[in-house]
Amino acid sequence: MIYPGADGFFSLYEDDGETYDYVQGEWSRIPLNWNDATQTLTIGAVEGKWRVADSRHFSVRWAGSDTPPVSIQYTGDAIEVNRP
Repeated sequence: MIYPGADGFFSLYEDDGETYDYVQGEWSRIPLNWNDATQTLTIGAVEGKWRVADSRHFSVRWAGSDTPPVSIQYTGDAIEVNRP
């Protein structure tokens, strides 16, 4: 969910949730950055060694908008999503 009105940043962090393997680098992080001036969401390249799947699905929605969600198939490379 994107709340327009200001810039924003979030990191989606993942590891196995059960062991200390993250200490050995078995983790991943996906940076997400909202640029309010350009109305662009950047889903950055995945960082780290740990992978859950080859791709994942993101559904991007804008608060206060009747616009349907934008469906994104993310494969680990950076991608930009412009507000419709």
